[in-house]
Amino acid sequence: VSDVPVGTALSGGLDSSTIVTTINRLLTEEDPEAAAVGTRQQAFSAIFPGERNDEERYADAVAARCSALGLHKVRPTVEAFLADLQDFVTAQEEPVISTGPYAQYCVMREAARHVTVMVDGQGADEMMAGYVPYYLVNIRQLWRQGQRARAVRELTRSADVLWRLARDRISDALLGRSGLSVTGLLGEEFVSAHSGERLDVIGDDLKARLEDDLFRHSLQALLRYEDRNTMWFSVEGRVPFLTADLLRAVWSADNTAILHNGWNKRVLREVTRSMLPRLVNRRRNKIGFTTPEDEWFTSMAGYIRAVFAGESFGQRPYFDQAAVLAAFDRFRRGEANTETMTFWRMLNVELWLREFIDPKPGRGSGTGIPPVPAATAREPRRTRD
Repeated sequence: VSDVPVGTALSGGLDSSTIVTTINRLLTEEDPEAAAVGTRQQAFSAIFPGERNDEERYADAVAARCSALGLHKVRPTVEAFLADLQDFVTAQEEPVISTGPYAQYCVMREAARHVTVMVDGQGADEMMAGYVPYYLVNIRQLWRQGQRARAVRELTRSADVLWRLARDRISDALLGRSGLSVTGLLGEEFVSAHSGERLDVIGDDLKARLEDDLFRHSLQALLRYEDRNTMWFSVEGRVPFLTADLLRAVWSADNTAILHNGWNKRVLREVTRSMLPRLVNRRRNKIGFTTPEDEWFTSMAGYIRAVFAGESFGQRPYFDQAAVLAAFDRFRRGEANTETMTFWRMLNVELWLREFIDPKPGRGSGTGIPPVPAATAREPRRTRD
């Protein structure tokens, strides 16, 4: 319900697809509560043609099911990412976990040209076990409770999902790529000062883990990313899964409503069986708003290394510059299995410090770090409310 135009984010996953098809049903039934959507729903997707994380076919399958839908696709590229990097870092105001929020940034920039409010599926993953590690939490809980046969059955029926956790390690072992300790990339004094800190993770109680991620860990970060991305482009974000009544309804049932026989989000899959294409309703691969980070970092390796080699990065107390450069060079040669998120987090921290903490050029900085490339065709910056 809104007095300004409303659009939807469509990743092609179960959650956003449920929202899009529900709104389509309200439109076809001429429900007055959907009046703000207009006669035709405006949905927005980020696609990466030819990349392994591309979800275009899922979004297209949902769009084909909807009679009153206009689907807008944005195609983030590494060139655009480099051009937008300064603006993206500034918009987020804090370092972010990966380059994934940039895909959402691009979606919201495009959405701002058409609508004022954006609805999306945030929260359903933390409410109904949308991530792969939850499968392990559920299996451990069953084993701890003495339900060994059920635990084995869940393990067997989740094998294709759990395989994704192991396949990269197996591939690295076969190719002879070595691992890398993240701690080894950090400054010795910094590590020593924080060596006693731990993030406790609940490993064998499904609902307790979901509650922790919903109210304290995972979701809180995701909502912050969304808030920065939407408000940067003067868009209001809404998250309909995150209503107290819905959460109570789902969690009042036992765990089998959430994860059962190798299927997560079981209750949501059941109620959308007739609404969604089978391709989407029975999806086993979780992607979400991501970017092809591995490919992008290969393309922008020269820029990343220049930042890591800079005087400013070398003077930070957080990093061991020589270790970081050696690790990045090994990564470029395909000799290390370090995830690109490790390098992104260090790069993002450095760029964030330059933007928000360091003296600005002309006021005593003189660090000599290569500048973040300026956008060549950027939208005029919109101020936050």
